[in-house]
Amino acid sequence: MGTTFTVTVGSTRYEVVEDVESLFDAVASGVVKDDVTLRPPLTDVAVTASRPELAGTYLESGAWGVAGALDLALPEYPAAAATFDVQLSAPGYRPATLTVTVPAAAGLPVSVADVELRPLPIRVEGRVTASTQNPAPVADAIVRIANRPGQALVSLPPQLFDALPYIVTIIILAGVVGRSIPPAADGQPYEREAAT
Repeated sequence: MGTTFTVTVGSTRYEVVEDVESLFDAVASGVVKDDVTLRPPLTDVAVTASRPELAGTYLESGAWGVAGALDLALPEYPAAAATFDVQLSAPGYRPATLTVTVPAAAGLPVSVADVELRPLPIRVEGRVTASTQNPAPVADAIVRIANRPGQALVSLPPQLFDALPYIVTIIILAGVVGRSIPPAADGQPYEREAAT
């Protein structure tokens, strides 16, 4: 049982028992970036450690960290090295898992190499028209895919859309048809049969 003391508020007396004392130490820290923009992801990143006694946190700057009560989270430390996994996940990105090793008697927190989260693939379909009333395609339109207004991630020329059916056909034929066998009479002159 912890220390007991009395607190008086107005005419009311409270007896308080101080029985829990928790100290959390930062164990590991690092930076997470978007694999395409090399900037922090635009969404919150969940930081989850494989040891339940460790808690993860993420800042908008891209910094992440894992902390916990050392005697509970890493009982083998500082006498021996401790190892645990950290998973970083965010909506719209593939999750990344890394293994963190805290060397015996190392200074805390341990710095971890930058982690790059890869955005999930997206598919864009449609055509560019002048308006909903005029559904005719716009000539030489350029489509820009952006994650923020004014910031283009991909710029696709209209010629690519025109050539896309041909490119897909060539890829399919190259991969599916395989090796062709020429006719048996290839290279021999044609001789007409004699008329009877």
